[in-house]
Amino acid sequence: MNATFNFSTWRLLVKQHWAENGRRYLLFIPVIAGLILLWFVMDMLGDKDNAMSGTTQSNTYFEGLILAGGLHVYTLFNPLNSRRKAIQYYTLPASLLEKILCTLFYGVFVFFIVYTVIFYLVDIPMVELAKRIGKPYDMMVINGQYSPSRFKKVVNFFVNEENAGYSPEQIFIFFNIQAAVMLGTVYFRKYSLLKTIIAVTIALFACVAIISKCTWYLPGNWNQPQFLTWQINDYMGNRLTLAPPSWMITLVKIFGLSLAPVLWYITWLRLQEKEV
Repeated sequence: MNATFNFSTWRLLVKQHWAENGRRYLLFIPVIAGLILLWFVMDMLGDKDNAMSGTTQSNTYFEGLILAGGLHVYTLFNPLNSRRKAIQYYTLPASLLEKILCTLFYGVFVFFIVYTVIFYLVDIPMVELAKRIGKPYDMMVINGQYSPSRFKKVVNFFVNEENAGYSPEQIFIFFNIQAAVMLGTVYFRKYSLLKTIIAVTIALFACVAIISKCTWYLPGNWNQPQFLTWQINDYMGNRLTLAPPSWMITLVKIFGLSLAPVLWYITWLRLQEKEV
């Protein structure tokens, strides 16, 4: 029964989950919106001319997405470490697959959509306000001096723009980290959040170390316009583009896309072990 799936049963689980947690989720929305707004206001107070740059928007979106998403999925799975709540969870008249898909629906996909909508509802008017009270364009350093780079605009995180300071592939980092938090929450019985943070930090540090090693031999004026693509200017002012073979980029993207589902599957197996 653990691997069976019935859409009608799953739909009832979704309704029951909302009935039990919907009020808490609705209260969560203004909290997230308020924190994002507060951060943007602090950015404007700090430097109104350079406020709401593309870098500020992207950092706020992705960092908030990862932190809030990780905390959200932790609160969904951490009760299973309590014997009483675990018994209630496993005795629900539904398969384990239907239960975990219900939790993934709210913890991953609904959260991602709601967070993105909340962010843009705050971001769009704040970008327009930044244009009115400060300089209407972003600044970048060129030959040691600040120069306008592009007019300030609302960042579209789902489109790859050259020299934007972000890439759509970063969204998959959120799904992978959240999946790792989910697995760590059900894998570690005690201090699960602390142990998961340590494990994820070590993994991220290893990835950063590898990327830093790859860019160690690049000159100081390099930039990264796209995912796994670097550009440098030679002494003649010509722009050179460095990138690994296309098959290698494809393998990296496949790994990034498949990591979260693999961790979800391992989480399901771990829950099966606890059920026994």
